[in-house]
Amino acid sequence: AELLAGRAQDALRDGELERATLLLDVATEGEPQVRSIAKVRGAMLFARAVDAMEAGDADGAVELAAQASAVDPDDTVTLHFLGELYYARGEYSEAAPALDRALRNARLDGEPLAIDVKLMLAECQHLSGHVEDAVATLEQCMRSTRPEDAAGRERAARYLALLENGDGR
Repeated sequence: AELLAGRAQDALRDGELERATLLLDVATEGEPQVRSIAKVRGAMLFARAVDAMEAGDADGAVELAAQASAVDPDDTVTLHFLGELYYARGEYSEAAPALDRALRNARLDGEPLAIDVKLMLAECQHLSGHVEDAVATLEQCMRSTRPEDAAGRERAARYLALLENGDGR
């Protein structure tokens, strides 16, 4: 199963989605719980979600990205993409958990996401009625910004002041 999953990953990397799917189906028959199978299946679903978005099928992209996230719930890129898709649709209560998990996973991986993702999470939390969570996200954002994030830090400070003054409630 591991070997087949590796070959499926190679096929996916080569843009052979149909071949990758077939290889994964065969691998799953033998050992459906192998972690590498979930990673490849999640990557395939993510690739299809990106294709759907590029084709203008936002609903299909969201559905496929959600499936990819369910198959491989720790994939930072998929969670970030799903959160951005929900955000673009104005579905802030759905976007917030995906963006939050993407940020947490990225930190655990040692590759933090850009400050803009933190600001997007805070906005989603705020607009979905979780102002206290938005304040906490912005406060954390202010503590962890790097010097090159000066513009983002300024935006976070303005947003935090707005929420703390009660203007965003």
